[in-house]
Amino acid sequence: MSTLKERAIIVNLTISLWGGRKQDRKVTREVEEAHQAKDAGVFIKKLIRSTKLEMIQQVSNQLRIYHRDNSLPWSDNGDRIISNEGYFQYISEIGRLKFRFNQLVDEFTKEYADLKDQAKRSLNTLYREQDYPHEHEIKDKFGIKVSFMPIAEADDLRVQMSDDMISSMKKQITSEIEERIQNAIESLLERIRKAVSHMAETLADPDKKFHDTLVGNVQELMETAPILNFVNDKHVNEVVKMLQPLIVDPEALRYDMPFREDIAKKAKSILENI
Repeated sequence: MSTLKERAIIVNLTISLWGGRKQDRKVTREVEEAHQAKDAGVFIKKLIRSTKLEMIQQVSNQLRIYHRDNSLPWSDNGDRIISNEGYFQYISEIGRLKFRFNQLVDEFTKEYADLKDQAKRSLNTLYREQDYPHEHEIKDKFGIKVSFMPIAEADDLRVQMSDDMISSMKKQITSEIEERIQNAIESLLERIRKAVSHMAETLADPDKKFHDTLVGNVQELMETAPILNFVNDKHVNEVVKMLQPLIVDPEALRYDMPFREDIAKKAKSILENI
């Protein structure tokens, strides 16, 4: 039987961004003084208007969403876990998005000087040179780092300790790994619960409109859950099989009320067994 480290790997995604916004404390004080207010809010300046910067932020959001949807929580420091089966698909999509991110950053940095000149005119007296990174530094404000690490197991102890100490540490490590595995699997099941619950509640109301993603989200989970199920959990496998009757034509759900009611009942029944 393969060990956990042979079935899965830890992944950590770090994204650095320059947001192009900054709090202006001086203007905040002026507004509060003008209205004789205190702690009423903050004034945030938009330092630069750039479509490229907005696109960079959009791609960074896509990266975070893909990373979250295709991995499971593992530790408090942001480490997540993916199965070896899903590794190549993961690095392929992350690589594609990372390439697009870097491409946009290059385009943004080339127009950065001109954007600053535009900001001087549009911000007028609100413009402060110190709010902006130097032209030679701006590119370093952006970055994507993906790191992989093997999963440490109890038998990986390689230090000089007494047998009792090693035994105690092995028990602790084993217990922590088992807890993390359960938390990861529960996180996966919770994703499925949310999608099925949303379907059940939506279809139970005959007047409620919905998008095709109502079915599409469940179908996507049917495809990704087996890959994320890095310990081959039997309950997860059973739940995935139970989802099959919910993969139907969304148009039929909109116009065939008896069929819609039947699928709503099936979704509710499945939800009770997840």
